[in-house]
Amino acid sequence: MTPAAEVARVAALMRLRVETPCGAGTMPWRIWDTDDKAPKPTLVLMHGGSGSWTHWLRNIEFFEQRYRVLVPDLPGLGDAAELSAPYTAQQAAAIVNDGLDVALRSGAAVPVASSSATDSERRDKPQVPRSEVAPARFHLAAFSWGCTIAGQIAALRGQQIRSLSLIGPAAIGPFPLGKMQPLKKRWRGITDAELRDVSRHNLQQLMLHDPAKIDDLAIHLQIENTNRTRFHSPQFARSEILVEALARTTVPLSVIYGEYDGPIHPHVEDRRQRLRKARPDLEFHMVPNVGHWAQFEWEGYNGYLQDWLARHD
Repeated sequence: MTPAAEVARVAALMRLRVETPCGAGTMPWRIWDTDDKAPKPTLVLMHGGSGSWTHWLRNIEFFEQRYRVLVPDLPGLGDAAELSAPYTAQQAAAIVNDGLDVALRSGAAVPVASSSATDSERRDKPQVPRSEVAPARFHLAAFSWGCTIAGQIAALRGQQIRSLSLIGPAAIGPFPLGKMQPLKKRWRGITDAELRDVSRHNLQQLMLHDPAKIDDLAIHLQIENTNRTRFHSPQFARSEILVEALARTTVPLSVIYGEYDGPIHPHVEDRRQRLRKARPDLEFHMVPNVGHWAQFEWEGYNGYLQDWLARHD
């Protein structure tokens, strides 16, 4: 199966797509739920910078068996409308937080056959009415830039969130940068082969540790996601936005870093100490031989998160 076909296959399993206000347009919330009639806990997944819902492509099917899974495209990324510059992380978080209420209720769902759906999402999927009140509480897991958004939402919503799990968070202070090589930029007239080489290099430096994991799917997702990036999240990476938000939370919190997380290796311990000052009770995990995009590269991630969620259901 080609990478594009794999993305289309997972997208076709989606039960609902909800559009909520974002900038001058909307942002989509894709919802997977294998049985919409049986009540299940809700799990919200937030992707990283220069990404989209496909950052969770290898995780959605596993969790939709046990949870109602909501995955947005964050402002200015994926299919979400961009924000007018200058924008702030707080502005982006407020837009996502407002949309979350609608997505949880699913009362304003757009049928996947609508004009806003992609071709793979238009496949004879029935519209599923959702008029019932959404579960009062939900789990929240986030990756990279999504952690900055999720932390602010957790600070706002308090005990409405059952648990918060973060992968590779930034915005916890101006710590020393990792030793990764500079990322390569595209240029006018770049060929498809050259674009693949650039994407492979950037994945190796920033996202994945094991070269064998930089497969056709990873390269395809990298290219498609960066093609649609209109929100510059790295400008917030050395701020303290996330750690300040976490200090205002009491929700059960886990933090995961890959041992070879490109932006921070070999300074993982610095991050651990800073996070523990804000939340001494957090569970901290450094995963050996894994890079930044841990939920894609670490084969044990789904099992780890499932155990974490079960302890807090």
